[in-house]
Amino acid sequence: MLIIEIPSLLCTLFLLYYLFSDRTLRLALHNHVIMILLVLTLVYELIAMPLYLNYFRTATIWPSLPGICLMMWMIGFGCYNTCTILVAWASIERHILVFYHRLLTTRIQRIFIHYLPLVAILTYTTVFYVKVILFSNCENRFNYSLELCGANPCYQTDPFLAMWDVLLNGVIPTFVIGLFSLILLRRVIQQKRTVGCRLEWKRYRKLTLQLLSVASLHFFFDFPLTLVRFVQLTGHRGWAIEIESVFFFTSYFVLLLQPFVTLNSIPNIGKKFKKLMSRQRRSTAIPLTNTKTNRRIAIAPIA
Repeated sequence: MLIIEIPSLLCTLFLLYYLFSDRTLRLALHNHVIMILLVLTLVYELIAMPLYLNYFRTATIWPSLPGICLMMWMIGFGCYNTCTILVAWASIERHILVFYHRLLTTRIQRIFIHYLPLVAILTYTTVFYVKVILFSNCENRFNYSLELCGANPCYQTDPFLAMWDVLLNGVIPTFVIGLFSLILLRRVIQQKRTVGCRLEWKRYRKLTLQLLSVASLHFFFDFPLTLVRFVQLTGHRGWAIEIESVFFFTSYFVLLLQPFVTLNSIPNIGKKFKKLMSRQRRSTAIPLTNTKTNRRIAIAPIA
């Protein structure tokens, strides 16, 4: 995982720099969810991933402190599920951005249709996970020899809270991602046959591909684990327990791969990244050529 962690972190920093520094990209409504996802990914990569990698190396959570486990749970459950819910909302909002963008022409419309849902999602997930993890009414037990300190915050023993978490923060957002992404793809394909303006179709395609790339990543990695946990909560606790750990492990790759998928979905940034890499290659090649030339000049008089 370290092989992916370092390039993913660099890619995240690169994307955040260009998205925030470029005014056009920063103000584009369709980039706002992407920017929030990248900030959450950065938190995940800087804080949680080093702890996970150390556990995979030593088979022990270190430092072995309750605060470390609580932080890992906040990021592992809070950040991860927040990203899933944000992508679910983006799957719905993308229909507005593509087909009903006139609904976002005024400032009031943008506040209520675009900004308010984002604030509501971030507020809800923050309040929910702070309450159930940091200020729970039950006693958490930490096993430092297990992944994520056992990966079982005590709130999950409450049938209502456990079902609420799995359904509202997992199953429903994942279902929304899959359903609305497919509907969007179908509508765009149908629109291609009726839209005469080539520029308009190009805009549809760009907005659709950006959403579908991120949504597909979340759906295909989230769906198996979400399905297993939902079935287990309905009374079949032993169902698919043998492969649950495999699905849990693969879920780590969602946020690690997200920056690369995002980079590929934003053409302007992708071009800048390629230019930056080509400049680096040229800058490393020029000194070598100059060094060889200087050596020839210095040796020639002696000969």
